Amino acid sequence: MNEGVVMDFFGEYFRWYNTEHYHSRIGYVTPEQMHQDLAAGIIAERKRVLGEQQKLRKMYSQQIKQPEAGCSLLEIRFATSSKNHAGYNLKKERGVFSQRAIEKLDYYVYFLEDPDTGDVFYVGKGNGNRVFSHLKCAIETDGGTEKLDTIRKIIDTGKKPRHYILRHGLKEDVAFEIEASLIDFVGQKNLLNLQGGHHSNDYGILTVEEISARYDAEKLSTDIPSILININKLYRREMKEDELYDATRKSWVLGNRKEKAQYAIAAYRGLTREVYKIDRWFEVEVKGRTRWGFDGCRAEKGSPPNLVD
Repeated sequence: MNEGVVMDFFGEYFRWYNTEHYHSRIGYVTPEQMHQDLAAGIIAERKRVLGEQQKLRKMYSQQIKQPEAGCSLLEIRFATSSKNHAGYNLKKERGVFSQRAIEKLDYYVYFLEDPDTGDVFYVGKGNGNRVFSHLKCAIETDGGTEKLDTIRKIIDTGKKPRHYILRHGLKEDVAFEIEASLIDFVGQKNLLNLQGGHHSNDYGILTVEEISARYDAEKLSTDIPSILININKLYRREMKEDELYDATRKSWVLGNRKEKAQYAIAAYRGLTREVYKIDRWFEVEVKGRTRWGFDGCRAEKGSPPNLVD
């Protein structure tokens, strides 16, 4: 891998880290917002909105319905209070297991389900009271993730997400593996998890053809100026040729070294999915920022040598 590919990869990572990633230690704002002195105003506005929402979600005592004996899948349901002039008021979230229950649970894998649709929208693992932490965070903080916003929308309907413990009594490493397998099975695109499961890029779901390709394929080595484009979040196995091309060609944060690249390599989980010959680069505006895309065509087999089989 040449220096240009490495620089472009980390250039995109640093841009995301500084301009899009919300950091918990600085109040869930981006470093860019902090350096531009926007953080205080953003946090104040969140608190204002949160205060208004909390008035609408007056919480009372919460009861947890115990699962029936013999059930291997634990369902934790939450009762609602009676209707009054203000609408449905939810009972206050207890959000804790007893110490005795915690000791029996050890590490566990859990998921959250929308009570109206029955859709699973989040998968996690942890111990102690981890399963309750998302609901508590949605109620008590102004964090702005899609997961927390989804929970708040459910609360505003007078309900709460259903909490399930899928497996418990686990060691931490086993919990990691089950969580990763479940995320792969449901599909990260169908969940609000920001990240895939533990080691999912290395050992996650693959077709038998992809297994053969991964372990039988030769390591890519070329001196031809090329750019490696990671399409892990965009790739779907059922993609048509034009869809794969569109997912690869834009929109990327790239430096001047892109002008030297002759070929673009579409990579998914370490495997080359396609190689394109670059004809020209063009600007793409995304949220007021300049990114880059290319026009090109699928590279022919055997051209260039050592790059396309």
